[in-house]
This record gives sequence, structure tokens and C-alpha cells, in this order.
Amino acid sequence: MNPIITGWANNFKHVVSKEVFSSVDHYVWEKLWKWAIRRHPNKGAKWIKDKYYPRMGTRKWTFRTDKGETLKLHSDTRIERHVKVRGTKHIYDGDKVYWAKRGHNDPTLSTRVKNLLKNQKGLCTWCNHPLETGDIMEVDHIKPRNEGGKDVYANIQLLHGNENYTKTRLDAERQKKEILTASDWKYVE
Repeated sequence: MNPIITGWANNFKHVVSKEVFSSVDHYVWEKLWKWAIRRHPNKGAKWIKDKYYPRMGTRKWTFRTDKGETLKLHSDTRIERHVKVRGTKHIYDGDKVYWAKRGHNDPTLSTRVKNLLKNQKGLCTWCNHPLETGDIMEVDHIKPRNEGGKDVYANIQLLHGNENYTKTRLDAERQKKEILTASDWKYVE
């Protein structure tokens, strides 16, 4: 049921649906509880609760199978409000940053840049100024790859071109200070 719940909740997460999600979760709970009682007619309610609804962190009534799989809740889906398109905007106006923040698929922007623009809300993480359409935007590794940084979204950010240059220079200076010279080795035990 998890793929069905995820798909249905993702389809309706753009409208005001938190209350509906909660009521659907309650309806699913009722149906599963009645199923569990019907399945084990000779067992008590406490036994059924302990078997199918063990405590999971702060939640007391999360349905779980014998294999440890838990049932997703509709109400755990994050609501994303639909934002109207600005009055004068259209898809062919050339404002790639605006449309990338909205999640539009622009074939001229890479998927990585589109995702970073959306996650960073169109702001440069170095200066917190907006990334504009005419700006040079560069993908930067927060922890440089030569220091063991991975090429994953948690370790990359989108910067203005000149700020990426500044950050790279500062990283190189920091690395240079960390390297021991030949005269420093005599103090290392």
C-alpha cells in the first residue's frame, strides 16, 4: 500500500489537504484494526495492538508487518503550496532561474542546476543574493573532492562564478597551511 499512499498523497499535496490526509489516515487505521481483529478472533485487543502496532519512536499506533515494514501515513507528506505565475511571466521569456525554482523542466539547464536552484530557493549560498538569469552559476563542492568530499547533493552548492573562484582559492590556501614542510617533520613524533 505504501506506493499507492505515496502517489495519492503526492498528487494532492498542492492543495489544502492536511485535514483530509489526517481523516484518510484514520479511515485506513480503522480498516486495518478491523482486519486484525477479524484475523485473530481468539486474541485480545492488547495482543493485537502489540503485534501490529508497536511503538515507533514517539508514535504509538504505526502499523507494522512481521518483516518490519511500516505503513506510511498520508499526513506525513509535506504540503507544497502552489504559487501562481507572476503576471508578465511566460515560459519563453528567458528567465531560467525563475522557472527552475518553480520546477519547470528547461532542457538548457542540467538537472543538477535545476535541483540546486530549487533547493536554494534561487539564492547563492555564499552571498545570499539571488542568482539571476545572466549570472555565471557554478556548482561547487562544499567539502572539496580532493579532501574526500563526495559528489552528492548534500555536498554541493550553486554559487556565482566569482564567488566560486574565491571559495576555491580560500580552500587551496587552507590546504596549503595544513601541509607540513620538511622542517616541520622534525617536530612530529
